[in-house]
Amino acid sequence: VDLLLLLLFLVLVGLSLSKQQHPTIPVVTWIAVLLVFICIFRISYMFAYMNGNFEENRVADYIVFEIPTFLLFTAVILTIGFWRKLSNDKVSFDEVLDRHLWGTVAVAIALVWALFAIVAIVYAVVILSGSEGESDCPGRVPASNDEEEKQTRTLSIVYQTVVIVVTFVLAIVFAVTSVRLHHMTQGVKKAKTFIFRTGLTLVSSFLLRCVLFLIILIANFSSAPYMFCTLMVTEIFMMLVLQFEFNKRFFTILFTVGFSAAISSNDDKRLQSHDTIDVTYRE
Repeated sequence: VDLLLLLLFLVLVGLSLSKQQHPTIPVVTWIAVLLVFICIFRISYMFAYMNGNFEENRVADYIVFEIPTFLLFTAVILTIGFWRKLSNDKVSFDEVLDRHLWGTVAVAIALVWALFAIVAIVYAVVILSGSEGESDCPGRVPASNDEEEKQTRTLSIVYQTVVIVVTFVLAIVFAVTSVRLHHMTQGVKKAKTFIFRTGLTLVSSFLLRCVLFLIILIANFSSAPYMFCTLMVTEIFMMLVLQFEFNKRFFTILFTVGFSAAISSNDDKRLQSHDTIDVTYRE
């Protein structure tokens, strides 16, 4: 499904740019590019995991699995920055305000990836290097390291909690931005609708994702179906909704053509059925 989303995105972007005389890349496209990287990391992780590539490299396992969290976090911050810009009463920022806004966004994104670097370093240097497995019978029973698992779970709980708190703050900012947009002139009605739907989908999905991850960490249970449903709802379904929102015209035409073809097919079958009945009646 990730691969299909990735290919669909590339096709739609190609079609959109080919129709423009002077191709430009809007801000929302960069958000979509981040979603593409999420698809790539998920595809790579699943193949590597099934092939056992992470068995001897737990640091790579941890990092590759967690990178999509921070990519989504970056997308949320970019989205909020874009909404803040459009919520300005003058709509078009002057150069000073524009530079101040995107400077703040750049600092926020830098802090997010600094958090990622800290988490990766703590996991690699402190947790993995500072703990050794113990065996009840060396040479016969495989070593187990309950302390390492406990520390890893604690680290994940701490940083997921930090992410949730910051995301709640961003959700409040998004709500305030939406209220400001609601009171703006009717000239940006389409922009307001797009902003509200896209921002609400991205922020709520990411917040739900962090909460569901935190639940499985605090409860300390392992469930493949739980993780599968979590990723399907908060990543795949979210990206499907955003795909539709970014390319509404394309999907509307596609659904219209499909619906018309289905109706035409049913009409042809009904005509054939009536012709058969009529011939049978005459005979």
